Amino acid sequence: MIKLNDSRKKKILQTKKINVGLFELSDSYGLGKKINVFCEKLNSIYTLTVFNITLGQKAHWVVHLK
Repeated sequence: MIKLNDSRKKKILQTKKINVGLFELSDSYGLGKKINVFCEKLNSIYTLTVFNITLGQKAHWVVHLK
């Protein structure tokens, strides 16, 4: 499971995207990999799947989830 802070979790659940630093992209963000995001307010875990990775403005990677 990837550790994220609360504001980042909320943004991921709303946009279904993760911005990752240019040199921080690892195997845990591979295509078809599942990412679990825990929502404390609803006390539930959302499992999202990586389906696309793009380079955003040459400064970071955008990992698209569904």
